[in-house]
Amino acid sequence: MTASPATICTGGASNLKATSAGNTIQWYTVANGGTSIGASASGANFSVAPLSTTTYYAEVLSSSGCKSTTRTAVTSTVDVLPTVFSVTGGGSYCSGNSGPAISLSGSQSGVNYQLYNGSSATGSAVAGTGSAISFGNQTSAGTYTVAATNTTTTCTKNMT
Repeated sequence: MTASPATICTGGASNLKATSAGNTIQWYTVANGGTSIGASASGANFSVAPLSTTTYYAEVLSSSGCKSTTRTAVTSTVDVLPTVFSVTGGGSYCSGNSGPAISLSGSQSGVNYQLYNGSSATGSAVAGTGSAISFGNQTSAGTYTVAATNTTTTCTKNMT
């Protein structure tokens, strides 16, 4: 039995898969009291989108509807997204001036913050410290966003 991917970011989905010679697979979780959360054909994916790390169990149902006496377990691990902070600054400015400053109202340690103008990265990523971050004055017109990426889990959250 597999969960693919086995580790997801909050809001993502895992596909559970179990195989047993043409039988139906019945899926369960302990989180909902051990009741069935659905069934799939043997070898078919069963998609789940857990809010937190969850262990799923599979039982084989024979063509006559009899359940196996063994449950097989697989865990879908959920990694938390970086905290969202406000992107501040921007606005109009006169040609030849230094341009408006773009900042992030806070940051987290273990998270890198990359400023984007549209789909283009602007400057280098900045490591979070737990304090506000300044990306400096920007002179290119456009819509600025910040992508926060957890350096351990690679879960990414965009901030506008």
